[in-house]
Amino acid sequence: MPRLSGWLLLLLSIVACSPQAVDTPIPTLTLIPPTVTPTVTPIIPTTTPQDLPVAQDFVLTPSPMPLQPMINSDMTVDSEVILTTRQHLADNTGVATDLIQLIKVSPRIYYNADCTTGQQIIPPPFSNGYEVVWVLDNQTHLYLTWDDTAFVWCEIERLRGDYLTAIDPIAAELSALALRLVRQNDEVDGESVTLEDVVPMQWQDSSLGCPQEGQTYTSVQIDGYRIVVTDEETSYLFHTDSVQLVPCEFDRATN
Repeated sequence: MPRLSGWLLLLLSIVACSPQAVDTPIPTLTLIPPTVTPTVTPIIPTTTPQDLPVAQDFVLTPSPMPLQPMINSDMTVDSEVILTTRQHLADNTGVATDLIQLIKVSPRIYYNADCTTGQQIIPPPFSNGYEVVWVLDNQTHLYLTWDDTAFVWCEIERLRGDYLTAIDPIAAELSALALRLVRQNDEVDGESVTLEDVVPMQWQDSSLGCPQEGQTYTSVQIDGYRIVVTDEETSYLFHTDSVQLVPCEFDRATN
């Protein structure tokens, strides 16, 4: 019994001398306060005015673009009456104006004027105006204008000569070759040699409309030109396809 009491006293003394337990606080996180939900303010639609101009009210009418004729191309044409003649031709032929080419514009003082179209209205004597030539569908259309407002559709002809070479580079090249050939003739004054005429043709066989006696030719349609060059005294005839030039005598030529 005394031994048990000793052990009990020893146990109690150990417990008494031990440090007291301290509670360790648990770490915590700071909470983020909730975001305040904004109040949505309703938007009242604005009433659209009823008297606003519609889209077509803003369409601008473009001014006519100036034109340059293919002959005397240093001249810029912006005369309203000249541009009106193109519209007149378009209206009377049923084609778009951009298919009509301006070939020549020449200032003119009229002393007398005759129109092959049979028009009764012609420029009065001593009035000022322009001769205007348009090209459409292998034809030239001549208009006469005067007094900045009046015009008459005066003449319709087949496209040929200088008008043809102005718009057809093949005709121009073959015509230049014909001129060079004639000017190489020692018996010809080269400075007097000029192009008298050039016109598109469709030959019916390989002779190009200039058959040689004793020769046979293939029957075939060939596009080409009939070119006449003159030195003021003599005319020289040439028939061509698109690449070659054939000297031809007038009495042997077939059109």
